[in-house]
Amino acid sequence: MSKVIPDFLKALERRSPATILAKKNVFNRFLAIIGDKPISSIADCDLLRYRDTLERLPTNMTKRFQGRPLLKS
Repeated sequence: MSKVIPDFLKALERRSPATILAKKNVFNRFLAIIGDKPISSIADCDLLRYRDTLERLPTNMTKRFQGRPLLKS
């Protein structure tokens, strides 16, 4: 998935910097939770795991825990 992210973000270059940063953060969280796998191999169970993980994370986690990894290995 990480191979297509730069192209997606480039298509957003006319958007505000805040919008682009928000999209980058979403991709980073997704990759941290699901892993970097081909888009064609992302299954329903991956999306459910992503959703369930986000529901368990604290509000404003990136602001409250800056610099810490999203998940522990």
